[in-house]
Amino acid sequence: MFDDIDSGVMNRLRQLDSILEFLLDETLPEETKNSDFYRAQKGLVFVAMYAALEFAITQSVTRALEIIGREEAPANRFKSSVLCSLFDSHFKALRECGSAKVWEHRYNLVLAVTGDTEVTNVDSSVFPSGGSMNISIKQLENVWKFFDLDSTPLPEGVQHFVLTEIKEHRNAIAHGRETAITIGRRFNVTQLSDRSSSIKHLCLHITSTFASYCTDKRYFIADTVA
Repeated sequence: MFDDIDSGVMNRLRQLDSILEFLLDETLPEETKNSDFYRAQKGLVFVAMYAALEFAITQSVTRALEIIGREEAPANRFKSSVLCSLFDSHFKALRECGSAKVWEHRYNLVLAVTGDTEVTNVDSSVFPSGGSMNISIKQLENVWKFFDLDSTPLPEGVQHFVLTEIKEHRNAIAHGRETAITIGRRFNVTQLSDRSSSIKHLCLHITSTFASYCTDKRYFIADTVA
């Protein structure tokens, strides 16, 4: 169910490894190591790390919702937290309708939750981000909360400040606030390699967590699993 996502994650991690392999090459002359090109490559490590992380979490969420949507089970079989995503269209209708339609949409939402009609047409693009798609510890905590995942968002050894650092430096480069050269100048290769290891560990933790979640159908209330 998640093999293609694992493959996509590994492709992005190999891109990251390629940059680090260049940076760690001991045969590089000092002139190269002191060049703006070398510093830019160090800065771009943050872009590559963020790309792998965002792909891992957004694609895992999308795939999980696609799988859940194919269940076509009534709402009372799903965990309450999962319904927050499955009923996204109802929440949007309430938020966006005029006052004349509020009670009609309230009725539709209550009927959807309490009735025995199967949940269908799940929007797999929904992401419980808390208002931002910039992936940091808050977004991961929201995903774990609203899918009711059993494990912790961060695997052992991965610190939340690493996510904040990667997000902020990637955004600074992507939006032109700072250059990759400027950011790369602040880090040595050992520091970048350590952060890369953390991101690799986190990406694989995300995909494996969702794969087992969907295989075991843990989006259902325990005593309703077929």
